Amino acid sequence: MGLYDREYYREDHARREAWQLGPVTIGLIAVSVFVYFAQLATFNFRQYSVWSDPLLYWGGFSADKILAGEVWRIVTPLFLHHAFENIWLLVASLIVLGYCGRGIEGTYGPKEMFWYYVATGLVAQLGLLAVSIVRPMQFLPPEPGYGCGGPVAAVMVLYALHAPNERVPLILGSVRAGLLACIIVLANIGLFLATQGRHFSAVPVLAGALFAMAYHQFGWRVSNWVPDLPGLKRRPVRTPIKSRPLYRDAEIETPEPKTPQPLARKGDSTVEAPSLQVDEQLEAELDRVLGKVAKSGKASLTAEENAVLLRASEIYKMRRK
Repeated sequence: MGLYDREYYREDHARREAWQLGPVTIGLIAVSVFVYFAQLATFNFRQYSVWSDPLLYWGGFSADKILAGEVWRIVTPLFLHHAFENIWLLVASLIVLGYCGRGIEGTYGPKEMFWYYVATGLVAQLGLLAVSIVRPMQFLPPEPGYGCGGPVAAVMVLYALHAPNERVPLILGSVRAGLLACIIVLANIGLFLATQGRHFSAVPVLAGALFAMAYHQFGWRVSNWVPDLPGLKRRPVRTPIKSRPLYRDAEIETPEPKTPQPLARKGDSTVEAPSLQVDEQLEAELDRVLGKVAKSGKASLTAEENAVLLRASEIYKMRRK
């Protein structure tokens, strides 16, 4: 059993990879944070109302204004929030986007992640527009509407379909991805029915969740429907997200050679190369030393234990050569 096969190494490897975000995920979070601070900077405290936020006034969702020709309001609400309401919801959404988005981007690639977020955002907003026009159950269209609930819910549901047992960190703890997705979908359905259609934010969330389930079920790829963009070239889709670790290095997947290297010659004398086989005694010592490193750190090792690590390291290096 090599170093990379050990359980404590895999757990530590997964923890290190957990927050290595891709460029698209970082970009989406950065844009949302930048727009939020821009809203704070332009907020008019003398007229504390929704309309005292100029960015929300000009970019928030409004069914009547969209139908009148202000089509940009289909996209801009995805990056807008109320400057002083539901801050915890914005923070939770960005945490979920960061944790689940890095898994989706790592699996499908940055191009697919980008267009998936755009597509789910459009589906969510168009669903809200359709419901605002039909107005079932005395539905009251938002004036204005805002929030990234639709695409974030779509990213979270798709992640949960791949890795339902992975724990998603939230503000006060962590929840399994599958359970979190079920809670959010069922809660929004319940709120929409209990308020007789007045809980308008449930519509984009449910629309995004439905798109994610169809995307997973039918094997859609949004990037196949659009041309390439600079910096977002397509990459081969990886194996679906699995628990621990989410990303695997090529070094981990490469089998280690089992045969020793041939004899090395130095001058006229034949010198046998150092044995590349790790005997059972060294293997047991290495297990014990690495277990101590995992618990107490490398600084806790004695000189003899450091020698064991050095000897095993040399053997593994020669194997790879």
